[in-house]
Amino acid sequence: MNKKILHAIIEKAIFAPSADNLQPIKFRLYESHIDLLLDSTRLSNFCDTGLLIPYLQAGMAIENIRIAATHYQYEIKPDYLPDQTNPHLVARIVFSQNAGLKTHLHFDLLNKRVTNRKFYNMFKKIPAAVFQNLEFAASVQNGFKLLWLMGNDKKYNDLIRMIGKSDRIRFENERLHKELFSTLRLSQTEALQTKDGLNINTLEAGPTGPLLFKLIASWKRLRLLNRFGMSRVFENYARLQMMSSQAAGVLVAPSSQPRDFILGGELMENLWHEINKIGLSLQPMEALPIFMINLMLTKGEDFTEQHKKELAALGDELSSLFNLKREQGIIMLFRMGYAKPPSNRSLRRPVESFIDS
Repeated sequence: MNKKILHAIIEKAIFAPSADNLQPIKFRLYESHIDLLLDSTRLSNFCDTGLLIPYLQAGMAIENIRIAATHYQYEIKPDYLPDQTNPHLVARIVFSQNAGLKTHLHFDLLNKRVTNRKFYNMFKKIPAAVFQNLEFAASVQNGFKLLWLMGNDKKYNDLIRMIGKSDRIRFENERLHKELFSTLRLSQTEALQTKDGLNINTLEAGPTGPLLFKLIASWKRLRLLNRFGMSRVFENYARLQMMSSQAAGVLVAPSSQPRDFILGGELMENLWHEINKIGLSLQPMEALPIFMINLMLTKGEDFTEQHKKELAALGDELSSLFNLKREQGIIMLFRMGYAKPPSNRSLRRPVESFIDS
């Protein structure tokens, strides 16, 4: 297979999203296949525990590979987790040529998919057919379900409260504070230098955003300010984001096994492309699901006893709200609605930096 084509496909694959935009994947190139791996040098954060979230992100990259390959008339066949002794080897992706293959409808969307953290238009209704079509698209993957909670449902207020509390806890945790500021890029110059991490402009925090984040860059200062309600500012901001949205969705896998998180990533990326294609915006609201994974795998070793109790109760409440079974895995919780385009987009490192020699 032509290496220029492989590079072109990888260039599209890396537009897949990742937690804090740390881009923790890499590729090994062969004549007829690609090995997709997790990059161990970028896997030290809270959300990387158990590798489930990195597997989800890798699955999103596989979906982009599948879409991009069609442009060059190739099909792919992923062999998931082929080496049980190496959990960082996510998939071996084999290419086969198909001269009759047409370019996927999502190909032109690959570098346009975006997280939109703006406030949405709470008055512009989403047609019922949109929810039905997305549910159907999710059902093609056996055992997966896309569940909705509409903004006009009384239970939606419960979800708003849960998401707000989760964001408050995020700003009351020393490890999460440290990791946030290790990934936050407080200027466009810094973002252009690293081409990873969270560009402050993508947070849609307005002109005072950089000042606010510089104010709380010190954990000691934030801990003091939290006594006067600073963490509740972030709680209320998340609540307002949810209030502005028309609906919340949760993509659910049949289990929390690694393979289901990879498949869930593929499916979620496909849904995200479709959502953006029809002019809707999406923002993952992943704090609580990630906290639930951490509680499951580590019993909340990075949380205070009070936070453990709060998060356990919130997790139970979220599961009850969507009628989830204990064995099911939450792939992504997100809000959706109509909105103006985001002010900025996350950057990607050069494609060469993803290729492992």
